[in-house]
Amino acid sequence: DYKAPSPRQRPANFVPKRQKTVGDVRVSVGLQTLSLSNQYITGVEGLGVQGGMKTLYLQNNFLKHLDGFEPQPHMTELHLENNRLETFRGMSVQQHLERIWIKGNPISSHEYAKAMCLMAVGNALLRIDDEGIKPEVREQAFRFGP
Repeated sequence: DYKAPSPRQRPANFVPKRQKTVGDVRVSVGLQTLSLSNQYITGVEGLGVQGGMKTLYLQNNFLKHLDGFEPQPHMTELHLENNRLETFRGMSVQQHLERIWIKGNPISSHEYAKAMCLMAVGNALLRIDDEGIKPEVREQAFRFGP
């Protein structure tokens, strides 16, 4: 499995000099794997729908939310490690997403982080941070419901 390079150590209160969204980064269309790690990205606006993309690497950036994250029809893996995510707000249901990584984000320490993640991305999800999803987490997500 791919492991992103360790990010440069930055103080917890570090803020990029300007806001930078995925739309500000040159993206090649038709890629199965899109790597946007370590790009100082603060928002996913501009990603659009990438029809052929199966894996998206967005770790080691400055994401606080996922507003504008559109459904990706073939995405099966999403790497969001080591951002500043406090919420899954803005994430669309991802019909084929099976694996997601969220460790290293403020939200990952929340008691119900895995249930909230499951609610946000959908029931196709099989693994969070490379651990299987326990039946009780699926039950929590169902109880909290949409």
